[in-house]
Formats: sequence, structure tokens, C-alpha cells
Amino acid sequence: MTAASENRLERAPFFSVIILTHKRPELLQACLSSLLAAERILVREVLVVVNGNNPEDALAARSFSSRIPGMKIVPLARQSRGAARNAAAAQAQGDWLYFLDDDVEAPPGLFSDAARLLAEHGEAWILGGPNLTPPDSGLFERASGLVLESWIGAGPMRRRYASGPGPRWADEKSFALCNLCIRAAAFREAGLRFAPELASAEENLFVTQLRSLGRPALYAPSLAVYHRRRASLGTFLAQVYESGVGRRQIIRKLSKTAQAVFFFPAILVLYALFLAVIRPPAFSWALPALYSLAVTAEAVRRALRKKSAAVGLLFALLVPLSHAAYGAGFLTGRPLPRSLI
Repeated sequence: MTAASENRLERAPFFSVIILTHKRPELLQACLSSLLAAERILVREVLVVVNGNNPEDALAARSFSSRIPGMKIVPLARQSRGAARNAAAAQAQGDWLYFLDDDVEAPPGLFSDAARLLAEHGEAWILGGPNLTPPDSGLFERASGLVLESWIGAGPMRRRYASGPGPRWADEKSFALCNLCIRAAAFREAGLRFAPELASAEENLFVTQLRSLGRPALYAPSLAVYHRRRASLGTFLAQVYESGVGRRQIIRKLSKTAQAVFFFPAILVLYALFLAVIRPPAFSWALPALYSLAVTAEAVRRALRKKSAAVGLLFALLVPLSHAAYGAGFLTGRPLPRSLI
């Protein structure tokens, strides 16, 4: 190693990678395998947080302990995801805490790219990028991934799931906790924590609170990871439902986060109930007709681009179902039992 390289390392940030897992040993193994191929010279430690008494998760993690230097297994009693990540953050020693999910696979240059971005944007307190659908995904996962990365499916939140222009300063709508790097001082000095009571989207409240303190967040499309999508309709809709619940909880905690885009799916659900219960005049069907036309047009476009009629049909089905699930979660505000997610 040259003197110049040593000087760069001395100035570079060191990462604590935090991976939360619960009863998904096969996915955890794939995640840790991706870290084996990653450039880890800037990684101080890898904390695998086993959330609950899950011997299979611990065994899967332990099989990598000799191959990933600085890896630690953190067993916890079952608790909310926010509380579990807070517990891991309290043990982490790095300058930056890089949060990954156990169903994420990191590209080889992830950490060196993150270090480069932080060197270029030294004022950043949060750094994140999109989580992309893996190329080898099955039909359902590819279709659900397209819903998440489309404007009609996810609105401005699509930036979490698709590459775009950047890097750029952004608000919480651009970030997801499965690929999020946070300056450790946000926990140690600013005293922030993930809200443990939230059913979902705890990172979005965290980013909003940190930005309100004048600490900016940088979105970088180049900082992308692959994120396994839910493999069945039920688990996909349960995940989307929980997102709606989490968003309602955030708005109740911090009303200034309310934006029209978050209410849109709930309005769709209420309007559908209105049409089902009351016999409205004919013009009341104009909005559903326009919505259906927009979904159909986007489904055709996606099918042509992917050269798959099946993808287009699934996309056309999943968009309204995902809006209904999110809207129902937003309206009820009631989390699902953890066993269903």
C-alpha cells in the first residue's frame, strides 16, 4: 500500500454494517455472501442482529463469522424493527452506520462508492440509494418490482426502487432502510432514535427529524443494492398495508409530514366504497374510468418494454391492489400480526 493510499484510508469514514434478520436464514446467507465479495477495507464491523430466538438465523450467521472479519452476532429478544436497530446502533463503533436488510445483496463496490460520495459531500448526515429488483427474480417479483418503481404505483417514492438522476439532496421520500447509511453522530450526539412503536417506515420519520435539525440527506442512484421482493401476493400486500399503517402513525406523530400523495390511496378506497354502497350518478364513474385507463396504459407500456404480456397483466392487477392495501392500512392504522408479514 502506498503512502497516498494510507493517507486516504486515514481520512476515510469507517462503516458499521447493521443487518437485521428474523427467520430468513437462506436470504441472510445470500446477503452475507454478497459481503464476502464486497470491498470491506472501510468496514469496521458487521453486526448481524438476530431479532428473536431463531437458532437457524444464528447458525447461518455463524457460518460466515470466520470469513468476514469484524463480524458480530447480536441476539435480541423479539422486538420491533425500530427497537432492534436502535439496540444495534448503540453497540456499533463505526463513524457511519450502514443499514442493510437480510434480503439485500450488496454489489462489490458499495462501501467504496459510499466513502467517495461522503468525501465529496461532507455535509451529508444521511446517504442512501435505490433498492433494485434482482435480475434473476421470478415473474411475480419482477411485476411487483415494476409497480414499486413506477409513478402510478408508488408516486415520488419510486426513487427508492429505481435509478435516476443524481446525486442530489432529498427528503425522506427517496430513502428506504434496507439501503441507508447514517452518520453515527445522529444517534450519539443528536440523540435521535428510530421510533420503536411504528409498524413501518421508521426511517422516514428519522430522516425528517434529522433534516429538521439542519442535517441534510443525500440520495445517490449509483449507491444501489439488489433487494428481493415478496414472493407471493399475500406477503406483498401485507408489506404494502404495513407501509400505509406506518405512514398514518408518522403523520399522527408529526403532522407537518402530511402530504397529498400519502392520502391518495386512502381516497381511492373511500371512493370505491362510496360507489359500492350508493348508487351515484353516471358522471361519478369518470374518475375510476380515468384511473383504469392510466393503469392499463402503463401496464401495456411495461409489457412492451419487458416483452412479456404476463408481466403487463400482473402489473395491471397489482397496482390497484397495492393502492387498496396501502389505503386500508392508512385508514385503519392497525398493524398486522408479525406472523403475517
